[in-house]
Amino acid sequence: MSNSTNVVYGLDFGASNTVLSVFWNDKLDVIKLSESSCSLPTLLYYTQYESYMGNDAAYMMLNSIADKGRFIRNVKSALAIEGSDSTFVVDKKKPYVDIVCDYISFVKKVGDRHVGQECSEVVIGIPVNFCTVDDLNEQAKTFLKKAAWRSGFRKVSFVYEPVAAMVNNLQQFREGDIALVFDFGGSTLDFHLIEFHSRFDIRPLATHGIKLGGHDITKKMIEHKVLQHFGLGVTYNSKMLDRKNNKSNNVLVPNSLPFLLLDDDLNRSRDQGILEEIERILWDAEADIPELRFLKDCIQKKLYHHIFAAMESAKIKLSSQPQVDIDLDIANREIKEKLTQDEFNEILSFYKSDILDAFAVLMNSAQMNSDEVNKVVLIGGTTQIAYFQDLLKSYFTQAQIVETEFLFESVAMGLASIACNDRYSSLVC
Repeated sequence: MSNSTNVVYGLDFGASNTVLSVFWNDKLDVIKLSESSCSLPTLLYYTQYESYMGNDAAYMMLNSIADKGRFIRNVKSALAIEGSDSTFVVDKKKPYVDIVCDYISFVKKVGDRHVGQECSEVVIGIPVNFCTVDDLNEQAKTFLKKAAWRSGFRKVSFVYEPVAAMVNNLQQFREGDIALVFDFGGSTLDFHLIEFHSRFDIRPLATHGIKLGGHDITKKMIEHKVLQHFGLGVTYNSKMLDRKNNKSNNVLVPNSLPFLLLDDDLNRSRDQGILEEIERILWDAEADIPELRFLKDCIQKKLYHHIFAAMESAKIKLSSQPQVDIDLDIANREIKEKLTQDEFNEILSFYKSDILDAFAVLMNSAQMNSDEVNKVVLIGGTTQIAYFQDLLKSYFTQAQIVETEFLFESVAMGLASIACNDRYSSLVC
């Protein structure tokens, strides 16, 4: 670890957004990574000659006329993919390590300008589990450390994200508290259970995490409310089968086509094959299939980010509204849907058993009953969804639910606090 005179970054490299913090000049500082926010969307866009990060990546994806532009989101999850360490970028294979390096390098340069010097040490937050396979968890950590090293950091440490969030919220705890940090991020859900005695006497009881995040919920919302407009569940009469069987038929549009809109690895070099498959079906169909033409336009004009953005907005609004209107005007076609709180809860119920099972694993590991927990601290935007707060209240019946002031910055702030204080060195994993 570092003493307080060194500049050490705390990096919360998230699936959806990234936050950078630093403890310097005797104060904790969250660095502004964009003109309007301390957080930067974890998005990348490559053209043949340039790379763009964050909001610039989203803008270029939506507005660039470059045929071979490559948009990448949720690259954090790609670090734990089995049997894959690279993807195609502008017709060339690019290792995920290098993609993450490009992003972290950009963030590091912003931080270095802020502090007026080059920082060589970083503490990075990681989920308890990137995925369910131990070897792939180790792979993800190895890739992430390599990316940070190539970005210019010479000392790289890891701390579990919910542990960092705990450190930033010590003011919430009282002596004797049995407290749970509930960290619901973009790609993972992490838990850290502690017995609190004092600022430097915190006894860890159990830590657990599952591969579930806000990004998964957004995808499930799109599946339920939008994909039918792009061919999901649509049937057509095949001219080729008619000639062969001499009777009418109903052929289902392959689900794989509309589900491509949910694919994080939206590879521009792969689009031509997809478009050819759509054209083959349109040629074979006795009548036009407007949904597939819509899908074709959406792919050609790179409009899938509009869909994710609209659903993210709807998800946020449903945290405080009984119903939202989903209005999308893309490729000269309108999508108008309503999503009620009841429908939203039904979508969320798909994840209920996974979360309850995770609670059971956590409490079994701690050898405690759920009613012994007296405080739950919420971290991450997904915790603002009422369904999940109600689930917490029903399971941890004696616990006070605490909403932190720094919902999105807590992990990064905790990482910087750990970095500058040797008494927290045992928290490094």
